Amino acid sequence: MTLHFGRSLVAACLLAGLVRCATAAITDSRLVNLSTRGFVGTGDDVLIAGFVVNGTGSKEVLIRAVGPSLAQAGLAGALTQPRLQVFDSTGRLIATQERWDPTLKPVFAQIGASPFAENSLDAALRLTLAAGHYTVHVSGIDGPRGIALVEVYEINGAPRLLNLSTRGRIESGDGVLIAGLVISGQGPRRVLLRAGGPALTKAGLNTVVPDPVLTLFDQQGRVVASNDDWCDSDYSTEVAMASSVTGAYAFPDASYDSALLIDLPPGAYSMHVSGLENRCGIALLEVYDVTAATGATATSMNSAAVKAEGASSRRKNPKPAPDPNSRIGTPYSASALSWARADVSARLGPTFAELNPGAADDRPTLFKQESKIAGGKYYVRINPYELGEPGTYNDYWSDTGQVGYIPNDPANDPGLDRVQVYAYYNRVFAISPRPDVASGRLHSDPQTREPRYLELNGGTPMQPVAMVRSYGMQQNEQLVIYRDGLFAVAGMQTSRGGDEKPYPGFKFPQHKVPRGIAVTTSLEFALVTIWDTERRQGQLAVVALEGKFLPFHTWPYMGLPNQGSFSDFKLLGYIDLPMKSPEAVAAASNGLWRGPSSTDGRVLSEIDLATDGHRKLVYDGAWQAVVAKSGYALVSSTEDNKIAVVDLTPLFSYMRESYLSSGDSFRRTLAERGAAPTQFPQTFEVNPAIKPKVIWETPVSEPTAVLAGQKIDRWTKDRFKAYVASRDGTVRILDVSPLMARSSWETRGQLEIMGQFQVGRNPVAMALSRHGAKDLPLIPNGSDGAQLAPDPFNNLFYVACRGERSIDAVVTWQGQGQVYRRIKDARMGDPVAVSVAIRGNIVSVADFAGQKLLSFRMGTLNDAKNDKVYPPGDPRYPYEFAGEMKLLGSPFLVNSANTN
Repeated sequence: MTLHFGRSLVAACLLAGLVRCATAAITDSRLVNLSTRGFVGTGDDVLIAGFVVNGTGSKEVLIRAVGPSLAQAGLAGALTQPRLQVFDSTGRLIATQERWDPTLKPVFAQIGASPFAENSLDAALRLTLAAGHYTVHVSGIDGPRGIALVEVYEINGAPRLLNLSTRGRIESGDGVLIAGLVISGQGPRRVLLRAGGPALTKAGLNTVVPDPVLTLFDQQGRVVASNDDWCDSDYSTEVAMASSVTGAYAFPDASYDSALLIDLPPGAYSMHVSGLENRCGIALLEVYDVTAATGATATSMNSAAVKAEGASSRRKNPKPAPDPNSRIGTPYSASALSWARADVSARLGPTFAELNPGAADDRPTLFKQESKIAGGKYYVRINPYELGEPGTYNDYWSDTGQVGYIPNDPANDPGLDRVQVYAYYNRVFAISPRPDVASGRLHSDPQTREPRYLELNGGTPMQPVAMVRSYGMQQNEQLVIYRDGLFAVAGMQTSRGGDEKPYPGFKFPQHKVPRGIAVTTSLEFALVTIWDTERRQGQLAVVALEGKFLPFHTWPYMGLPNQGSFSDFKLLGYIDLPMKSPEAVAAASNGLWRGPSSTDGRVLSEIDLATDGHRKLVYDGAWQAVVAKSGYALVSSTEDNKIAVVDLTPLFSYMRESYLSSGDSFRRTLAERGAAPTQFPQTFEVNPAIKPKVIWETPVSEPTAVLAGQKIDRWTKDRFKAYVASRDGTVRILDVSPLMARSSWETRGQLEIMGQFQVGRNPVAMALSRHGAKDLPLIPNGSDGAQLAPDPFNNLFYVACRGERSIDAVVTWQGQGQVYRRIKDARMGDPVAVSVAIRGNIVSVADFAGQKLLSFRMGTLNDAKNDKVYPPGDPRYPYEFAGEMKLLGSPFLVNSANTN
C-alpha cells in the first residue's frame, strides 16, 4: 500500500506511525509528531528540523533520520548514510548519531513508527528533553547528497510539542520539501502552517527559494488547502496575528512567503513546499499550534482555511498572475525552468524517432582505428592510442575540455567532467575521447570541488546550464554557469599555476535565471542570457573578464585581450532585450592578437602599455588590430520566435580610450580599477553611456542556435557573418560586417539577413570548423586558378541535427550556404552538441540519449614532424569514427582547448 501525496509516492510503512498515532485514544487533541522529507546537501543545504517542548517538565522524544529505508521503499536518490545531530537553543550539540541502535525496536513499535531493516544505516535517537527550543540537523556522512526523512515523535504525554519547523533545500521533481503532521484526540485544532523563502534572507541565507508554494494534503492524498503568497490570502491579517501570538518571526509585507491558518480535525496530514515554476532553493516549513497558544478554534469546519471578515490583501506590489493558458515549456513555466532530463530533452526539441516514426535505419558503421597500449614508459594520457608507432621522445600536446550533462544521480553528481579529446606523445596519437587522467580524480571536474566555489555557492556547484570557450583567442579555462546562478571557471591541468588563486566567480540574484553564455573574440567580455522572473523580462548580462594568470601568455588588464586563465570578473549590468525568454547567444569583436608575427615578434606580456611607444602602436599604430573597436552579440528566443543584435561598440570604445588614449589615462585607469560600481570598469548604472544597445531585431520561427564568425582571411572576398538555425532546418545568414569591419579591405554591407539554406531537421548546436577543407562547393577560384581560402572561422561550420541523427558540415559564401558533408554513424543516435579540437581535426559530439561522448577524425592527418600520413581507414569516407566515451548522464555541452 502507498499513500499518494501529489506527484510523490511515499511508502506507507514510513508514515504508518503517523496514522496509528492519529487514531490513538487521546481525549484532548494535540500535535504528537512531525516528519519531514527533503533534500540533504552540504553547507546551508543540510536538512534542519526544529521543535519546541512546552511546559516545565521533561519530555521523552524519538528522533529519526531515514535515508536507506527510503531507498528500500523505492525512492530514487535517497541519502545513503545520514548523520543525526540535535542542538539546544544555545546552539550546543547535545546528541549525535550515525547509526540506529537495535534496542530501539520496542520504542518504534510503542509509538507506531515504521521499523528499520536489520543493519540499515538509518539513524535514531531516544532523548529526554527539558522544556525549550531544539533543532535537528540531518547531513550526509562524508558529504554525500540525497533525499532524507527526519521524524520527531512524542513518547510520553505532557509536556507537549508546541510547534515544529523544518528547513531544507527544495529541488525540482521529487526534491520538494514534504512534512507529515499528526493531530490526535477528538477535537479540532487551529494550526498555523508557514513556508518561508524570501524572509530567510534576513537570516543571512542567499540561496533561498524565491517563491514557495505551500499545499496541505489529507491522509487520502486530497488537497485540503494551498497558498502561494500569504499577503494575497483573505486572512492575511489573521496570519500576521497568529504569527505574533505563537512567537513566529514576522513575514515582511508583500513578501512571496506562504502561509495557511487552518482548523484541522484529528488525522494525519502531509504538507508539501515546492518552488513556484519549479524554482529551487532553501525553504523553512513551520507548524505552530495556535490552539495551545490561544485556546482558539474555528466555529465552523466547512472551510479548510479560516477566513476573517473584511480582511484585505497586504500585497503592495502584486506580481504578474500566471497565464492560465500557458503550456509546458513557455517562459517561466515549471518545465522551462527545470533541469530534469525529460524537460531538458523537451527543450532540445524532437528526436529522429519522433520526426520519423518507423523509419529504416540508414546509418553506416564507420571504420574505427584499433586502440593499442603503449609500454609503461609512456604517459597514461595517450593510452590507449590509435595512430602511429611508439618511438623515442618527440613532443607532447593535447586538447582538453569539459562535458556537461544531466546526471543519472542528480543528488550527488554535479554534471560536469573534464575530458581529453585528442593527444600526441612520442610519435603516437590518441584520437578517442577519454577522462582527463592528468587531472587526478577522474570524476567530477576538479573545479566542482574547489573550496572557493563551495563557499561562494553554499555547497557543491550542481548542474551546468551553459559553458563557453572562444574560437578566437586561446581560452585556457572554460566559463561555466550553474543552475543556481554561479558564474565560475573550469580549467585544465596547466591552465594556471598552483599558487594562482583564488578562482574567480560570483552568483546572479535568484530572480536572474541564466540560460546561455558567449564570449567576445579576445575574451574581453562574457554575455549571459537572463530570464528576470520578477519583471518577466529577457535580458543580457555583461561581465568584464580579467585573465592575468599564466602571465607570459596574456595581458593583466580587465576588458582587454587575454588567454583565459581568469583572475577576476565584474558584472557591469543588464540590457533589456525585446523578448521574454532569451536562450542562445553568440558574440564577436574585431580585435584579435594573431600571434607574435603580428606584433614584431612579441607575445602579449611583452607589449607593455605603460611604455608610450607600445601603447601608441596598439592605439592607432601598426598593432592596433589587437584591441577591438567594436563588436556585437546575437541573441535568440525559441519561445518568442525572435532574434536580436546588441551593439557592443560603446563598451569597446570605453575600454580602448581608458587604457590607450594617453599615458595619463592608462595610469588613471589602473589606479581606479576596483569592484565598486564607481570604480573601473564602471557599471552601466553609474555610466550609462557605455551600455550596449539593441540595434536590430526580427521575427524568426523557432530559432534554436546561433553562431558568430570570429575572423576572416586577409584576402577574402567575403565578409563577417553570423548564423541562426531554426527548428525546421533553415539556417539564416546575417551580414554583420557593419559591426565588425575595421580595415579598408574588409567588405561593409548592411545589417540584414542576406540569405538562407537548409540543413537537417532540428539543428540544436553549431560550431566553427577551425580547420580548412578542399574542393568545396560555392567557394570560387582565385586568379591563380586555385580555390580561395574557405575561412574556417567564418564560412565553415558543423551543425548537430538532432532530428536527422547527423552532424552536417556546412560551407557558405556571401549569402549562399550548402551542406557539403553529412556525418552519420550507427553509434550516434542523438547528437545535441558539437565542438572541434584546436590541435587537430577532431570533431566531438554529445549524444544525449546515448549518454556518451563521440569523436570523428576528419580528413587526412599529416604528421610532418615524423614524415607520416594517416588517411581515413575507409576510402569510401573522408572521415572515420575516432571513438566513444560513456558518461554518467545525458550530455548536452562539450568543448575543448589546447592544453598550455
